[in-house]
Amino acid sequence: MEQNLDRKGDSAPQHPTGGLRVRRWALFVASAAALSMAMGYGLGRMFTQPDVAWYVKIAQGETGKVLQPFASRQMGPLVCQALMGVLHISVYSAFVVEGVAAILVLLGIVGLLLLRANANAIMLAAVGGLTFWSMLFNGLALPDLWFSAMLGVFLLLLERKHFLASALMLFPLFFSRESTLLVLICLLVAGWRRMPRVDYAVAAIASIAGMGVVKALTAGGLSNSDQMSPIIYMAGKVPWNFTTNVLGIPMWSNALQGHCATPMWQTSLHIGGMRSIGICGFDPAIPAWTFGVALSSFGLLPLLFVYLWRNLPHSIWSKDVLLRFCLVCGVISFLLAPTLGAAVPRLFGYSWPLFAVAVPMLAVKHLTMNPRIAVALLVLHLAVAWSAVLYTVDTLELAARVALLLALAGAYALGWFLLRKGTVEGTAIAD
Repeated sequence: MEQNLDRKGDSAPQHPTGGLRVRRWALFVASAAALSMAMGYGLGRMFTQPDVAWYVKIAQGETGKVLQPFASRQMGPLVCQALMGVLHISVYSAFVVEGVAAILVLLGIVGLLLLRANANAIMLAAVGGLTFWSMLFNGLALPDLWFSAMLGVFLLLLERKHFLASALMLFPLFFSRESTLLVLICLLVAGWRRMPRVDYAVAAIASIAGMGVVKALTAGGLSNSDQMSPIIYMAGKVPWNFTTNVLGIPMWSNALQGHCATPMWQTSLHIGGMRSIGICGFDPAIPAWTFGVALSSFGLLPLLFVYLWRNLPHSIWSKDVLLRFCLVCGVISFLLAPTLGAAVPRLFGYSWPLFAVAVPMLAVKHLTMNPRIAVALLVLHLAVAWSAVLYTVDTLELAARVALLLALAGAYALGWFLLRKGTVEGTAIAD
């Protein structure tokens, strides 16, 4: 999806001038933001999606009535609460204002990072044209968009090598979502021997402070829906969701009977409010859904990552802390997505630093494409990415899900052929 040509048609790096870079950045942000907002509104369900009501309650000052883990995701709703007081607007208008600001910040940072890596128009279109941005904006009342915008600021600080400032960013990140624990771990891995030791300490202190503030704000509030210890609750989610989303064998409990009223098998298990646990019958529509979402969420960018990994393995693990972080955090988030909950499209979206930042930057640096094949790949990529809209239709039958999954597999096979055919040999650049 990347092309660099000299006057003879051979590969040669091109670096846009400052004025051209600013114009490309402005066009990228304006077009991607307009598309994401228009499509996000068009998808509907902004304030009717599952879990939205909890964050509305926090913004309305009713944190004590909010279940865990939703009550721990405080910062985004509290910003909306402040907007309500300053602008004298409704809670729903406040979420919209916050969402518009967040998507502009996020796209602005992603565009800046790509252009600093000398991304051309085709790569910018590949990233800016992702349906992911629309899905993210459609869930503006959820913590994902706000958290992603702040994570974008964190990535920009890493790119500028402001490691102390990036470590301090862990405080507002933890204040926004408890999964920032993964951000902390990935930062420690990515920055190993590349960040000063004092910055490691600051990152740990900022994380503890963020968790402490959230704990203080939610003291005396409600427990989780199953009335379990938070550690047991989070640990139990992994096998529960893996069995359901990946194996297609939905789990059942007396407190959660989403897939069947009467399980095929059950046994007694007393943990919190749970009294019995069981399994429903095999449902192939569920894994077909899961793998289809995995293939379509970021178009062909996962395929491009695999191609880079296979053909230029020594170039993947860059010396750059930003790329290291995006790779570690993105790969872990993508692999864990089906095990973390029922909202599979949202969960795969957590891997955006890998596919919207690291993969395009690595491709720009290490690959040169035949221009015609690059355009063909772009068209195929956008077609795959926009097929993700079909996964917003919860009523798709098994036959439709299987047909869509097969079509995506065929698109990936064609994409692999085009990558092999269109990549100029010997384009790897040593770190």
